[in-house]
Amino acid sequence: MCLNIQRQHKWRNRTTTNTGWRMELDENSVTGGTKGPNESPSAPSDTPLLSHFISRPPYFRYLEEWGETFCKERKKRLKKIKEECRGVNNSGDPKYCSGDGYHCTGDAKYRNDNFVELDCSRCAEQCTYYKNWIKNKKNEIKKQKRKYEGELQKLKEVNSNDGDNTKFFKEIENRSFDQFLKALKHCKNDKGSEDDIYKEDKDNKIDFENIPQTFSRSTYCKACPIYGVTCNSSSGRRRSDHNPCRNNEPQKAANTVGEETPITILIDDGSNHSATNGATDGSTDGTTKDSYEELKNCSKKYSLFKGLIKQEWKCQKKKGVDQCKLKNFSDDIDDDEHIVFNEFFQR
Repeated sequence: MCLNIQRQHKWRNRTTTNTGWRMELDENSVTGGTKGPNESPSAPSDTPLLSHFISRPPYFRYLEEWGETFCKERKKRLKKIKEECRGVNNSGDPKYCSGDGYHCTGDAKYRNDNFVELDCSRCAEQCTYYKNWIKNKKNEIKKQKRKYEGELQKLKEVNSNDGDNTKFFKEIENRSFDQFLKALKHCKNDKGSEDDIYKEDKDNKIDFENIPQTFSRSTYCKACPIYGVTCNSSSGRRRSDHNPCRNNEPQKAANTVGEETPITILIDDGSNHSATNGATDGSTDGTTKDSYEELKNCSKKYSLFKGLIKQEWKCQKKKGVDQCKLKNFSDDIDDDEHIVFNEFFQR
């Protein structure tokens, strides 16, 4: 926010250009804005007045800015991911890429033998950026939630001695951390969008009461559906069809079942299963927490092994597709429960 909130006083700065447009910032608005020659200044109903904003305790002003910035950045990043992973190809036809850079269309044999496609490489690139970014934000929001609860308790203890804080405290005393963020301007989901009928868009909406969804890798970045998808070409798609790609059904004739093979891997998911390792403030020290004792011992000695977890997969050929299933899948931790073997092998 381009505003020094520590040194505010009543002032108005107006610059008028040759076209008649002007920029305004005054005590009645936190954000200011661009006004046309015939428009009068006004603040959106959900934008706090400057006088109200600067009277709030510093932490809550900071949290508002943190939340607004997070929500705007998340929407911008997911819009880019959707374009790269669910956009259109050079022919103008819809595409469906996985977060690993694979085309999800085509028959089982093609996808069993397929490698990362050039047309989907930017999807993989954007998903990698997003995964690292959202992982850091997930760690941040856990800290913010603990801080919020502590600061709210402080307000409760001192509100009778501070008029400004007393008024603000009454506004939020029954508001949870999730509700506080949900009320922010940029953290409200758009209503009435034509994409509301598209389930995948619903699964990527901001919901601070659903941390796994809001801070997940995003469904746009998941592996391909096991049996692939079929996308209608732009010429054969109705204008009202906002979801041009549909999951395929398994082939009824392909009943061959191969031998099941267990595969164990180690990954660094960054979440550490929310382990505190003895800490009382909810923090983590990055040490691997797993029933695999050898891994735990290594994590104590070598930083390379810190934060690793063990995953157990079972892979076999079913209904014509070589596929793997993760044992003890957790939506809060893991990206995919089912994945085609070729994509799993090349991760």
